[in-house]
Amino acid sequence: LMVSNMRFPLRNLILSYLITIIIISAFSGIISSAYVEKLPTPRESDLLGLKVIELTNPIQNEVIKWFGVINEVSVLATVPKDGYYVLFLNNSGEHVGTHVDAPVHFYYDGLFINELPLDVLYGVAVVIDARKYVSHPNDTITMNELMDWERSVGVSIPKGSIVLLYTGWASYWGLYTSWDQYWSIARGWPGLSPDAARYLVSKGIVGVGIDTLSIDPAPAMNFPAHYILTEANIYIIENINTNLEKLADNAVFLLLAPMKTKYGSAGPGLELLAIYDPNADIHLNLLLASMIKASLDQVEKFDLAFTVENGIPAWFTIWRGFKTLGTPKEMISTYGAYYGFLTMNEHTGTHMDAPAHFAVGVWRIDEVPLDRFWGRAVIMDMRPYIRHPNYSITVEDIKSWEEKTGIRIGRNDIVLVYTGWARYWGTYRTWDEYWNTIGRGFPGLSPDAARYLVNKGIKGIALDTLSVDPPTQAVDFPAHKILVNANIWIGENYNLAILPKKDTTAFILSLPAMLVKEGSGAPARPILIYNFNLESIVNQYKALKNLLYSENNVKTLTTAATSGSLLSSHAVLALSLVLAFTSVLFITVYYRNKQYLN
Repeated sequence: LMVSNMRFPLRNLILSYLITIIIISAFSGIISSAYVEKLPTPRESDLLGLKVIELTNPIQNEVIKWFGVINEVSVLATVPKDGYYVLFLNNSGEHVGTHVDAPVHFYYDGLFINELPLDVLYGVAVVIDARKYVSHPNDTITMNELMDWERSVGVSIPKGSIVLLYTGWASYWGLYTSWDQYWSIARGWPGLSPDAARYLVSKGIVGVGIDTLSIDPAPAMNFPAHYILTEANIYIIENINTNLEKLADNAVFLLLAPMKTKYGSAGPGLELLAIYDPNADIHLNLLLASMIKASLDQVEKFDLAFTVENGIPAWFTIWRGFKTLGTPKEMISTYGAYYGFLTMNEHTGTHMDAPAHFAVGVWRIDEVPLDRFWGRAVIMDMRPYIRHPNYSITVEDIKSWEEKTGIRIGRNDIVLVYTGWARYWGTYRTWDEYWNTIGRGFPGLSPDAARYLVNKGIKGIALDTLSVDPPTQAVDFPAHKILVNANIWIGENYNLAILPKKDTTAFILSLPAMLVKEGSGAPARPILIYNFNLESIVNQYKALKNLLYSENNVKTLTTAATSGSLLSSHAVLALSLVLAFTSVLFITVYYRNKQYLN
């Protein structure tokens, strides 16, 4: 009504303006809708009353990478046309998707990605909500702001921890399909100042991560934060997804599973998981994370992934898909950074077949529920049963093994089949050499054995051979098809030879090591752990949490403090027992985790 009473030129101007706003708003809605459909939803899982969330942006076409857009992913085969499904990466950079920079990326004497020690790939992480410190797109987070955050939450960044920075820039991921478009929308990104990087080095951290394209803010082209951190052999995680917001100003137990590329500068498509108590603050989650880490530090752990390197076996060939433009020293002096390129399918080296590799309507690798990647491992030494190189392990063999060992394969187990064929890994230069003189084939599972394991309710199976189907079954792949149609993932080329104890059970965490959107599988980073009881650790944490925050204990203490009268002898005894038990727990936890607690 107001507009209709205005003079004609002014009315038209205002109407044009309003119509433009409506069109822009509608178009923005279309863009947002397309963005939501294009990006996979990060996974979450419950774990003994805790929460596990995925912090990974997988590799996919049409999302941004450093000064470009990813378009290297293609479909190599499909189940309807070829009988199997595989994706292919053609000359892809290592620094794509969520990824971790190895120290050698900017420091020529730094560690390569395959040299990162196992004990820095998990640990206590604090998540800093840095949004309040970012006033413009290319702002720097300073040392004083990090110190201000420590004061505000009452936590000092622990030695040996991992620091994750949430800036909010993860929400721009996937909103653009060109570098120019990104620059016009996000207008850059924030990062660490040099003094903040030096401060984190002084705190003794092992890793740092951020939800932007780089730990250095745009358009810092001399990368001071990168140089400062990598020279201290600190790894850098970049492009963390929007799930990081759920963890802001809290602590988590962090797991990262980079692909073990020999001479690699990064782990692309990094699977990154956070475990935490969603009903606890940063102090309790620090306690939980430190308890898990302390337990892991004290037990035997084995990395079952072979190194991905030129010359390793692949399906009926030899893989030679990694290249660089020179040595780290040569490239850093010429280009300012060291990096490499990968040409490979997802089934390279130690890897996992997603159910979708041989079936339709089942899980692709980024759809497999997270809780399928860990659990009780049943380690079966099947060498006594293998009669020739291309032997198919039978149901009778498995039942005989169960009877001999007294171990029964159960629901949700992950079965590890040790055949001894890992000893041939990397010992030959051509497939003909392997086939004619060295391995002369490899054993696998018979169809009936695969069905037996499906009926047992297992969630995963892994072998130390090139395939779960021996060469005699490599036309129709019956064992593959029986397993994947039950949504069971299959691990191949697992280095089971390094395990000192077989014919036993343990705990296994087998994560994809390079996550590609809608993938048929992924290189894997399986870790086997002896004598690790996660349920016991979580129960100890819950008991301590309940003692600290029990409503009855709080009421008792409050009454005693405010009533002005003496407690009865029974109340004194009860309170003394509670305090004594709490003290013992605290002392135990402190001495097992004293680098995190003070």
